[in-house]
Amino acid sequence: MQLNRRNTLIVIAAAAGATTLLQPVLAAGSSAATPNDATSPSATASASATPSTTPTPTPTVTPTVSSTPTPTPTTSPGVIPPTITAAVTSAYPEQNGWYRGQVNITFTCTPGSAPLASDCPAMASLTAVGANQSLTETIEDTDGGTASITVTENIDLGAPTITKVRPRAGKCAASDPVSGMGSCVVKRTRVHGRHGTRVEWTAIATDRAGNVAKAFGAYKV
Repeated sequence: MQLNRRNTLIVIAAAAGATTLLQPVLAAGSSAATPNDATSPSATASASATPSTTPTPTPTVTPTVSSTPTPTPTTSPGVIPPTITAAVTSAYPEQNGWYRGQVNITFTCTPGSAPLASDCPAMASLTAVGANQSLTETIEDTDGGTASITVTENIDLGAPTITKVRPRAGKCAASDPVSGMGSCVVKRTRVHGRHGTRVEWTAIATDRAGNVAKAFGAYKV
């Protein structure tokens, strides 16, 4: 802030990350000064005054594009970013958010305002066991526009473990440390033979990914 000999108060204020237009506040009987160049990105204001022995520096405010973090895709002003999408396939269908086989990922890329700087990523696979297995790919145009995609899937390749069977009661128990247990059931069939009747049973345990474990047995009745 400066007060010159004509009591003209010049207020200069600039907020971080924004361009501020400088507007002189005039004392009674004074007239407003006209900006030198309205098209300049830097805002400059002046007011008529009797020259002072100490010259007042002209403030310069540099405009910024944005103060908000730039999301993916990342681009410069005027640049149209490319796009990338992913398609997921597997030999077995997804169950309860889990796959019980290798997951294959195919990418499709579309350039933005310039050609792609390199080829679209080749098909990739997720084979590790566990939750939240992920893969990230990034593409870029020759003018600097970028786009990224992350594919995250849950994979359980192992069958559960049958821990207990009570065939006469038609019950069983099982465990699975990866996707968790879905069900455990006992199926029984009566078989009549020369030496009497027996019951053949099959215990079937299925985890949440669809992997199956079986146990077999029989008992006489």
